[in-house]
Amino acid sequence: MAPRWKGKTAEAKALAEPMSVVVSKLQTSLIESNAQGLLSGSAVLLEALPEQTELLYRACIGRPVITAEKDKQWHQLSFEEALYLCSVLKCINVAGENKCAKSDEELWHYMVAKRVGFPVLFKAYSHLRRKNWVVRAGSQYGVDYVAYRYHPAFVHSEYAVLALPDEVGDGENARLKVWSDFHCTLRLCGSVAKTLLVLHISRNGEDTASLSRLEHYSVEERIVTRWNPEINDDDDDLIDEDNLLTEEDLNKPQLSLVIVKSESQRNLAKIAAVEELEMRRNVKICVWHNKVALGFLASDIKAGLGIQLINFLVAKQMKPERFDVRLNPS
Repeated sequence: MAPRWKGKTAEAKALAEPMSVVVSKLQTSLIESNAQGLLSGSAVLLEALPEQTELLYRACIGRPVITAEKDKQWHQLSFEEALYLCSVLKCINVAGENKCAKSDEELWHYMVAKRVGFPVLFKAYSHLRRKNWVVRAGSQYGVDYVAYRYHPAFVHSEYAVLALPDEVGDGENARLKVWSDFHCTLRLCGSVAKTLLVLHISRNGEDTASLSRLEHYSVEERIVTRWNPEINDDDDDLIDEDNLLTEEDLNKPQLSLVIVKSESQRNLAKIAAVEELEMRRNVKICVWHNKVALGFLASDIKAGLGIQLINFLVAKQMKPERFDVRLNPS
């Protein structure tokens, strides 16, 4: 989805000042001034100099708090923003009610105790921020966050983001478990011209006892959109009919499916015939709405063919962020 710009000059202004450059300037300024935040309930108050106030605005971090002081400005940071500045960018310190600076681990335990599901939410926030997306609260749209490609002054948000844990039984994060959840969320996102981005957070056996464990969490991105037949029903004649998966094949427990999403089935049709896969004699292909299913034996997937396919897609610039690998239950 192309950015929806706010005005004729918005694109030029946004491209002239990449978010990575702005965040780097903010990081340097906060480090040089030894900036310190103050825990206040479920937020962090940050005292900033005038030039830092401008940088915070351009980096889209925090919200200004109106005060009578002219020389200094206070900003209210969310837990995610404060922890990101403190533990990832290493540019601020945060003090508790006793005015003593808290370590990253102490700050982590405080925030986890204050907010249900915070580890998953912070992993999602930091994942997007590291990719230079602007991340804002999305409660008004019924999601966790909204993501902007550039500053909100220049562009509308592109994604409505849900952060979901892969583990079962995480209470309030148990969303999108039934089709009605999908329908309601997609309808709401569509009404505000946003694409639903679901971030599946896997702890990989780690717990939430320490902030350092967060490095071992993995994030899987999935975009959920409606099927558009005008886009996805083209080029069916390019598929080799002798090598199609049948409904019977799809129900075989020993068959593994690699589901690949793409706007062009012309490119996907070539995947089944390329020499780079080497094991192409074992590949069957099936056009399925806006997806193409490549079928392999489960033993081939376990032998590394799935990773081989993923690497091939990356090398061919086939938008690897828009596919997922699924194994049929045996």
